[in-house]
Amino acid sequence: MKFSVITCTYNQLPLLKKAKEHWDKQTLQDFEWIIADDGSTDGTKEWAKKNGIKIYSKAKNTGFDFVGNLNEAVKLAGFKYLVWVMGDSYPAEDFLDKLSEVVKPNRVVNGLRITVSKEGKIVGEDWRIPRATFNLTGNETLVIHPYEPWELMTLNSMCMPRKMFKEMGGICEEYKGYGRMDTDMAMWAYFNGYKLYWATKAIIYHLEHPDRVDSPENDKVFHKRLEEFRKNETNTRI
Repeated sequence: MKFSVITCTYNQLPLLKKAKEHWDKQTLQDFEWIIADDGSTDGTKEWAKKNGIKIYSKAKNTGFDFVGNLNEAVKLAGFKYLVWVMGDSYPAEDFLDKLSEVVKPNRVVNGLRITVSKEGKIVGEDWRIPRATFNLTGNETLVIHPYEPWELMTLNSMCMPRKMFKEMGGICEEYKGYGRMDTDMAMWAYFNGYKLYWATKAIIYHLEHPDRVDSPENDKVFHKRLEEFRKNETNTRI
């Protein structure tokens, strides 16, 4: 199984260097690492090229362009599955191994995101755990939240078939700024016949920072698209 891991970043070179240490130690090495850079000025582009890491880098930062950068970076991907990991996060050494146990062509899969301090101390569990209802089958955990399972999916540690990404036409570029584009992708997957799973043993460590709130504009885009999906839905779901 081959993965294209894509990391979005802006002026986070020290964190990328830390992440590289963990990617280099992966027990499953059948992957490539691609950086989606929003025009960093801290040497990110030069460091990536020196270390043989694929990178899409804007000429300069023109404002938060998360969606556009990721859509461009995917064009560099050469493998069957896309994995998204943010620039302020790093994987457990068996992250891809555990993810591979759950991944299939008809699934979108999330690992678990554990919050850690700068010193690496665990300070918080994945925020979704208390909200979720599970159907456990061995190492895999199917999200069976009865109403809106896409709300329990997040981009950081999300894995999807590259084929699905192509089918959906990439991440919707109506989203500007922070929030909702990952939920949108999971929603698209759900309404187009993909199953939403968690790989509960695939761990991403996410550095602690103040909570961010989805922009009101992105919320409006999301709910408009959700209404369209529901209106056009033909399958009966239980």
